[in-house]
Amino acid sequence: MRLLSQIAFLALALISSISTATAVRCEGVFANVASVARSGTVRVLFGKNQKPIKNYAEVLFATKPGDVLRFGDGEEFVVQKMLGFGETTIIFDIGDGWALRVPMYNGKQYVSYGSNTQSTTLLNDFINSYVGLKAAGIPVVEMDLTRSRHNKFAVVKKVDIKFMLSDMNSQNLSKKEREEIRKKLVEFAAKFWPVQYIGDFAPRQIAYTGTEWILLDYGVITKYISKFSNKRHIFEDKDYENEHGPDGTLRFADKATIKEISEAIVRKRKQAQKENAFIRDDYGSDDSDTGFIVNFPYKGSLEPGTILEAHRQSSYDPELPPPSEGASRLLKITEYVKDKKEFSLYEAHLLGGKPAYLVLKNEFNGDVQALDAKDVQSLFKKQIPDNAKVLAYGFDYVLFAK
Repeated sequence: MRLLSQIAFLALALISSISTATAVRCEGVFANVASVARSGTVRVLFGKNQKPIKNYAEVLFATKPGDVLRFGDGEEFVVQKMLGFGETTIIFDIGDGWALRVPMYNGKQYVSYGSNTQSTTLLNDFINSYVGLKAAGIPVVEMDLTRSRHNKFAVVKKVDIKFMLSDMNSQNLSKKEREEIRKKLVEFAAKFWPVQYIGDFAPRQIAYTGTEWILLDYGVITKYISKFSNKRHIFEDKDYENEHGPDGTLRFADKATIKEISEAIVRKRKQAQKENAFIRDDYGSDDSDTGFIVNFPYKGSLEPGTILEAHRQSSYDPELPPPSEGASRLLKITEYVKDKKEFSLYEAHLLGGKPAYLVLKNEFNGDVQALDAKDVQSLFKKQIPDNAKVLAYGFDYVLFAK
């Protein structure tokens, strides 16, 4: 059985917008500007040094419909209208069914209501966590990875929201409507069977569109179950401490609905076990460094365009900035090169970055010893030079700069 232990993959078909776009910055990727008339002010948010301008907040908050937001390096969007504020981002409609999430910044520090965390850090976590959640089958809002940029913005599908889960009880619904929506909630929750924990997971992050439930926002810490027999799940009631008010309990639904959700998740886990799906908790010391194992025979069979995520590990190159500070862990397979011994070599591109070589072990045997990059490189001397920089490595992969 071949397993992918530290890289969560997402088939290209799951992100249709990637099929015709490249993984590197180029003209045409940011086609929004060409398709919409410029009727307002061009608002430059980043200087030539790729750092936010000093009056970033003043310029950003003054944005009006028709204005062009310019982020440098050819990245700009025409704003149709402002859709609203999150806790750390402003969300704009940029047309063609897409929305732009932009971090708030006041010129000296990144703004985050009720938190000391920089809003760009949270944006990067949002981008980095997307592939793993999508690969696990979690119903999250679609993101255009080829147009999203660490530290700057994320491009997501615009969602027409009827109401949030936190507001469901206050909706004026007929008994029949409420029951139909409740059943859809159970079906939605059952899809979270692989998950034990998602950062910032709460009813206020879950939206109903009129036809389906969808997770709009999430934090970086995603922890997957380590045993199929685990009956705990993330829709259970949770007690919490509130720095700005009384403590309370996070409740997703009434007891009867939670019981149905629990039963549905248990059934899903039993079925997954029968189908030889594989899930693992991470071997690292940091709970946020979890991985999702997919039963996938990837010896020479990762198709061009496949999106992968190299999860952050203790073995992550300490010389690189951590992923939350802009070092992309997302990559796109360009082509399969060759096999040697138990390894496959692929050419790849870091999304929004440079080309790379990815070497995958064709079969993961549960060994928790990280691969020796030099030993792996020696197998592919014609393709990977001796001085190639190691970007990341784990128990079954090594990523080299090309």
